[in-house]
Amino acid sequence: MKPAEGDAFYAHGVFKEIIPNELIKSTWQWSNGDQETLLTVKFNEVEDGTQLTVIHELFQDEEQKNMHADGWNSCMSRIERIL
Repeated sequence: MKPAEGDAFYAHGVFKEIIPNELIKSTWQWSNGDQETLLTVKFNEVEDGTQLTVIHELFQDEEQKNMHADGWNSCMSRIERIL
């Protein structure tokens, strides 16, 4: 991620569970932070394609949770426009 001002920073993590065509679960930590969270991405087949569900949890506070929710909502809107 590259903010308008400042240096870019990256997320990294460790895959905890992978079920092909169903689920990816991994830890998530920003390169400039010390908080590790849990990210789960679920793939569900639906009539007209695939439903993607993103669950990001284990935040230390509501502010971080809300900031990440805003970020994920923005990402999903961009993906939707592309597809």
